[in-house]
Amino acid sequence: MVVVSAVLLLFFMFYLLYAGQITNSAQADSNIVAMRVASAVQSAINYVYLAGDGAQYNATIRTSGMTVTIAGGVVEARSASGAHYLPLLTDKVNATEIHAGSMMIRNSGGVILIG
Repeated sequence: MVVVSAVLLLFFMFYLLYAGQITNSAQADSNIVAMRVASAVQSAINYVYLAGDGAQYNATIRTSGMTVTIAGGVVEARSASGAHYLPLLTDKVNATEIHAGSMMIRNSGGVILIG
């Protein structure tokens, strides 16, 4: 009986370790996706800003169920397990929230218009 209890206890401990690793892996994946989304938005906006007045770029953003906002020259991609922030080269952006899908990003006199 003691041997069976020890085996069950050992099995339960390995199961708890495995479940913890699965949870950590899911959180890491969520953070990586947030970093990719923030980077894609940042790159598209900075590209149009650096190209100058009249430049435009059609970007397709997949937000994967997270919130993407722009405020004070910073892109924030917030997932269930945390947030990722990246700076922009300008704070003159007319959008405050980015939604999934295709969008046109234009530079109009140094102001970035997203629509």
